[in-house]
Amino acid sequence: MKKRNSFLKNVLLVSIFVSFLISSCQLEPAPSNSKLAFQEFSTIVNQPLYNNQEFPAFEIKQQLLLPNDSAAFPVLYETMTKAFFEIQDVSNQSMMAHFQEGTDFYVQQYKSIIKDMDRQASTESSSFNWMFDKTSRIVFQNEHYLSFEVRTYYYSGGAHGNTISSYYLIDLSTYKIISDKEFFKADNCAPIIGLQKQVLKKGDITMESFYDDGFKCDANFYITEKGLVFHYNQYEINAYAVGPIDIVLDFTNINPYLLHPEKNGVSK
Repeated sequence: MKKRNSFLKNVLLVSIFVSFLISSCQLEPAPSNSKLAFQEFSTIVNQPLYNNQEFPAFEIKQQLLLPNDSAAFPVLYETMTKAFFEIQDVSNQSMMAHFQEGTDFYVQQYKSIIKDMDRQASTESSSFNWMFDKTSRIVFQNEHYLSFEVRTYYYSGGAHGNTISSYYLIDLSTYKIISDKEFFKADNCAPIIGLQKQVLKKGDITMESFYDDGFKCDANFYITEKGLVFHYNQYEINAYAVGPIDIVLDFTNINPYLLHPEKNGVSK
């Protein structure tokens, strides 16, 4: 049994390494006049209970977009890495090491349920087929801003999984995430929330069903060609069944509350 477990562990590590190589092998030395473009890094791991392929398994997927020229855009590379892995320091670790740390954390969570589990029952229930799927995408880019989304789907048994999207607005002059204080004029939260509610009133969902204390003006916002968007995940301002909600504020309406409205909507 020890030999079998050791073999499966080696197969698992090899599968991560091969997947990483497939996604990143196109990286080349950066030319001095490099333009901003993006490269995908990804891993897929399938961890069965008891290290036995006949049992349910935990599938862990991670996919991160980063500048394909890290030498030309080192700050942006670091900013997007920190946002995706929710860390404060990249510590000169390789991308493979970051993916491995995340995988190890979730695999340990999965393995911890074994001690409280009926071995036979685990083969008969789909609730033990866990899923963790973390992806990223570039939502919008102009000459001033980059809108970056990190979306995480997590299922660990029960009636349904949960999806959480985190959006980051990145200043392309500094390659760092813009805070609400750097983006909005001070003391304008109430009118900005008021604009959001005006948009919702034009929709099909009655305002009485929204959670009034869930509205915000300082987080999970991003820019598109259509306007400024506030994103709300499931449960934040309405029931799970309603799903995630994006509230788009036209630039004409939101610009008076922004510190630098001249930077909006300039297509690249």
